[in-house]
Amino acid sequence: MTVQNTSIRKAGPSQGNGTNAAFPFTFKVFLSSDVLVTYLNALGVELVLTLNTDYAVTLNADQNAAPGGTVNLLWIPASGTYITLTSQVTNTQNLLLTNSGGFYPQSINDALDRVVIQVQQLAEQVARAAKAPLSGIGSLTPSSLVFGVDVTGTPILSQLASISLSAVSTFMSGLLGLTSATAVKTALSVQSDLQTQANTAVLTTGTATAYSAAPSPNITTPVANTRLRVKFHLASGVIPTLTIGTVTAALQQYDATGTLVVAALGLNQLTDVEYNGVVYIVLNPLLQTAGDVRYAKLAGLSTQKFSVADGTATNDAVNFQQAIALRTANTAMPALGGLFTATHSLGVVPSFVQLECVCLGVEGGYSIGDVAIPYGFWNGTSNAAIYIAKNTTSMSYQLTPGYAIFTGNKTNGASFSITSVNWNYRFVYR
Repeated sequence: MTVQNTSIRKAGPSQGNGTNAAFPFTFKVFLSSDVLVTYLNALGVELVLTLNTDYAVTLNADQNAAPGGTVNLLWIPASGTYITLTSQVTNTQNLLLTNSGGFYPQSINDALDRVVIQVQQLAEQVARAAKAPLSGIGSLTPSSLVFGVDVTGTPILSQLASISLSAVSTFMSGLLGLTSATAVKTALSVQSDLQTQANTAVLTTGTATAYSAAPSPNITTPVANTRLRVKFHLASGVIPTLTIGTVTAALQQYDATGTLVVAALGLNQLTDVEYNGVVYIVLNPLLQTAGDVRYAKLAGLSTQKFSVADGTATNDAVNFQQAIALRTANTAMPALGGLFTATHSLGVVPSFVQLECVCLGVEGGYSIGDVAIPYGFWNGTSNAAIYIAKNTTSMSYQLTPGYAIFTGNKTNGASFSITSVNWNYRFVYR
């Protein structure tokens, strides 16, 4: 039996419906492995499925009288996906005829059918390819031709000049006609070149009071809202400035009240800097000490919502200040018998006050800048507790005459009396 089917060797694409897993085909093959099955998922990605892993093949018993069979998927393809079948008979000739050997018509028919199947497989692939005209491209140059598909989905080769631009908007038509990057930027209202600084920053040069930054691509004249990632190579001096391109302006930052003040920059500080048309604003400033507030300036806050210890929510700025541990400025230790007083701005009596001693010289295992919490007073034979008085505006404690403050050794915990010249005092409160 000859191969009578002259149609392209393909079944499908058949759309999945969430229930069907059987897909028939009517072209002749010799083995189950001769069937090629592809799956187009909902994202438009085509995958080649694997025999016995994704599907099984049931072949009709007589491939001459009733060519084909059924592909049975081992899973159900969902709606919006597609299954397509074709053949993948290898391009080999497996019939060997020998002198004085037997004559087997079926073997010769299969060998000839195999050749026809291979030709049909090639024809199916070529049918999906865009082809140049039979007469060639004539006087046209390859760069004037484009591959595409016609309205029926058939691949074609067309002249670029003959493609209709009717679907392109007037704006895009004009944009496609521009011949320089400058013209395109103007048309798109792009103020400057995009910075090639993802994951990097511009490292400054210059002095601590006159920084310079040279981004890439260069910005000749920064305009309002120009923003850069900058790393400062020096800590700032008094009233620092920054120069980018032709524009030199002061470096400033916002304080807690939203007022622009002189920027304070640390060595190797990394921050975003934005030009507002007048000054360069440091958008990630260092925390600043203001008055008696160590971690944040709260005086300008009118409301701040948070949950306090008892679980209630409040918008009261006074309660907010009480919820944060604040520190007064370091103060020299008064003489024995003297009074140590510091003011606060809570507006209410602090709920918590503690005395801290800040080391100025090496003593008791402590280094400069270390903090010790005093136990109390000691006169060599007896001790006394530290009593701190507090009200709505201030805190104070009286050094008992004849007694010295004692605390624990940082290294071994042993008690020792501190030497006043080696320590400063401050209150911690909220």
